[in-house]
Amino acid sequence: MQKKLLHTLILLTLSVSSLSVAEITSDQINAANLTADGQEKVPPKDLYLFTEIFDHLKHNYVEPVTDEKLITNAINGLMALDPHSKYYTQEEYQAIKNRTSGAFAGIGVELSYNADNKVLTINKIFDQSPAQKSGLKVGDQIVAIDQTPISEIDPNQYSAKIQGPIGTEVILDIIRAKEPLNIKLIRANVPTPSLSIAKLYNKEFAYLRLDHFQNGSDQEIIKALDQLEAEAKSEHSTIKGIVLDLRNNPGGLLSAAIETADLFLDEGLITYTDGQSDDFKNRYSAKNTQIFPNIPLIVLINAQSASSAEIVAGALQDHKRALIVGENSFGKGSIQIIKPLVSGGAIRYTSARYYTPTGRSIQNNGITPDILIPVIKGNIEPAKASREVNQKGHLQNTSPERITPSVDFSPLIQQGDYYLYEALNMLRAMNALPAQTEKAFTTKEEVSAPK
Repeated sequence: MQKKLLHTLILLTLSVSSLSVAEITSDQINAANLTADGQEKVPPKDLYLFTEIFDHLKHNYVEPVTDEKLITNAINGLMALDPHSKYYTQEEYQAIKNRTSGAFAGIGVELSYNADNKVLTINKIFDQSPAQKSGLKVGDQIVAIDQTPISEIDPNQYSAKIQGPIGTEVILDIIRAKEPLNIKLIRANVPTPSLSIAKLYNKEFAYLRLDHFQNGSDQEIIKALDQLEAEAKSEHSTIKGIVLDLRNNPGGLLSAAIETADLFLDEGLITYTDGQSDDFKNRYSAKNTQIFPNIPLIVLINAQSASSAEIVAGALQDHKRALIVGENSFGKGSIQIIKPLVSGGAIRYTSARYYTPTGRSIQNNGITPDILIPVIKGNIEPAKASREVNQKGHLQNTSPERITPSVDFSPLIQQGDYYLYEALNMLRAMNALPAQTEKAFTTKEEVSAPK
């Protein structure tokens, strides 16, 4: 319906370019507003109002304005139904596809532009990318792309100029430590992982930070856990707990969220959606693909955990598979669909609301953690205490057994990550009570939602 409306508006506005509103008859509007089978697309009265306003602005606005700008503004007005519906140009749509595909064609850099100093700087280089292989470094300043000075390129076109078809060449003139360099790179398919950190704490706790959800996020998690398990075994240990960090994760693909939740569930509903169209009334269930069953799992969330991150946290919370720790999440309980347009651009609009397995809508409310941790700012230094061993002339311990010191995660506090500090201590507590923990993570409770 929206595509038909846009097509009708374009036809009518193009005709306005050569006709005044007074010259457009109701018969012309009615004819343009009918489909091939004679069905009405949009009320003629509303279309006439649009063309009337279009004509006034085109001929009487204080400065000349193009048809393209007026139509684009009109499209943006159509998409202003909620904060998440939007029209994308061809360049913007390509950037979205890059972020969700897990790879893009280019040299593998992220750029930052300082408009005051007009400096284009490389602030990230992707692994296994042409940029990494060519020796580019974070902090390099790009002064020209294919011999065109940065000052002569629209800042919105920097990424487009550097990206391009696989196998093609791009030449960058850069400044590094005041020394000019000329570097030729061949564009390639650059992998863009969504899992930014995979680390083993105390030889037994796997920590995974997922920055967003894209195609293959579940496979990244599987690969990382396999590597961490091998690392634990090399230290004569095993993985005894997992922390899945979804803080500041804005979401991403719904399919990727379902696949990620499915890694930790063996059955049951993950989420369901409900919209105006039957096409968007769906139920998504686990497929018995869980890994590391019965191992304690903690999911970290904060106020910027949104959308797909909330789907995963909500599903694992409803099934009592994970302990949700942190602060209340963002509260975006709607799903957007992206539809490509013939122009090469696309529209994204809200197609449905989604719900947790028990029927909770998190729109505006978010996911409430099982354990709420307030946001703590500032530097925290652990206090030094005086103990018996510090006393002058203290007695020696005569026990032959060697006391193994408790694991100390306090450096995380000094680093400002109080959430992770608490999560790791919780995993240690869970492992200290094996019988209760096993029961908590193996007891099945029926989870149902409205049919």
